[in-house]
Amino acid sequence: MSRVIFLTHPTVGHLNSLLTIALKMRENGHDVHFIVPGSNLADPRIKMFKVLYNGKIVPDKIRSHDIPIHLLFPPLPYIYLAALLPSKVGFEETRTALRLFSSGIENFTRRVNRVVKKLRPDMIVADFFFYAAPLVAELNALPYAAIYHCGLPFSGKDAPPFGSGLPASHRDTPLKRIFREKEQELSDRLKTSVNRARQAFSLKPIAFDMLKTPHSPWLNLLITHEAIDIPRHGLGLNTVYVGPTFMNMGMNRFSFPYCDLRDDKYKIYVSLGTVFNDKPKTYLKIIRALHENPDYQIIVSAGGAYETVSKMSHNFNIMIFQSVPQAELLKRVDLVVSHGGNNTLNETLYYGKPVVVLPVGGEQHDNASRIEFLGLGCRIDIDSLDNETLCSTIERLRNNTEVKLRLKDVSSKLMKSDGAITSVNLIEWVMENRKPFTRNRDLPLTIPKEMIGQYLHS
Repeated sequence: MSRVIFLTHPTVGHLNSLLTIALKMRENGHDVHFIVPGSNLADPRIKMFKVLYNGKIVPDKIRSHDIPIHLLFPPLPYIYLAALLPSKVGFEETRTALRLFSSGIENFTRRVNRVVKKLRPDMIVADFFFYAAPLVAELNALPYAAIYHCGLPFSGKDAPPFGSGLPASHRDTPLKRIFREKEQELSDRLKTSVNRARQAFSLKPIAFDMLKTPHSPWLNLLITHEAIDIPRHGLGLNTVYVGPTFMNMGMNRFSFPYCDLRDDKYKIYVSLGTVFNDKPKTYLKIIRALHENPDYQIIVSAGGAYETVSKMSHNFNIMIFQSVPQAELLKRVDLVVSHGGNNTLNETLYYGKPVVVLPVGGEQHDNASRIEFLGLGCRIDIDSLDNETLCSTIERLRNNTEVKLRLKDVSSKLMKSDGAITSVNLIEWVMENRKPFTRNRDLPLTIPKEMIGQYLHS
């Protein structure tokens, strides 16, 4: 049995993939632990101080699976930036998020290193934003895998600058050049922060762009599929797409009233995810735009907005829940109205459903551009959301044969992958062989589940 330490910041979206992989590894007999910045001090019912709220919710979710967790109370700059983040929009949100995740690298390295010295793991698996992970791995001569939830940070001919939300296109425009400069400023600042921490531990400075380049020399896993990404440059041979992972794939299918779903209706699923969902006005705007169409059945996962939204009077064709078994439900709906988070998009496209993306924050604006570029859905900015725009967009997707064919093709490709099992196989191979994984150049960048043996023995 091997011991593996997982590192992640307290964000639910980034946790899901790592937790799914950790649970699979435990099934295979490995001893898994998590290290997370967080606190036991916060009351999860009080959401106004988001960093402490997430710092309690994320650890609690890990504990619910009986996985040992080691909490690191965040340094003050980390808490300050996390408190500031919800007030930022657009590129300023990206800038603040990167400042948050790159703050306290030296502090986290020192404290994580103490846990590693005590537990003596065989490998580290870390969210790519946990920038202390490669330092700790190097200090202890440990292999580590970096987990990327999408390819958005990486460059590509058609890829917009990271965090810009600009349309995906190879065309050069003045606005694109401005955001390229801003993106480079972020990259330079990140490299400076990382190298300052490396110097403190007598490690050689890095010369590569840590934001736009997969940064583990051992193994980099993209928990999505090449078929639903914009082509990326310079990923290297130790980087692969493994396909999506699903946290609730095995949920009891009787935990949701599936019998109430109407076969004679066009079923629309509405969700704003797990982080940015406390937006009752946006939910009500969507519901009011759609509820008068008797041909629709609307299933709403309202999250933090549930208490407000559920108290309102709604037509018979509206079903409102605080949460739903999303992956299982997506099999049964016809279209999704979503915030555009990585997990929701992976699951939606896995089942071949068209998506209307209403980006709220985080990576969602870039994801909305990606979906439009690939022709798998449409984007509507929240400020432009009105009844006519939403209804006409849904009907356009509903009746578009080309979109349906593209979605069918994408779904077929995604269903040939298994992100969790493939990730575990690769991590186990690196641990057993104690050397970096290198993909054969003749093999696809995305690993189909039935071909994993060829990648490990080529």
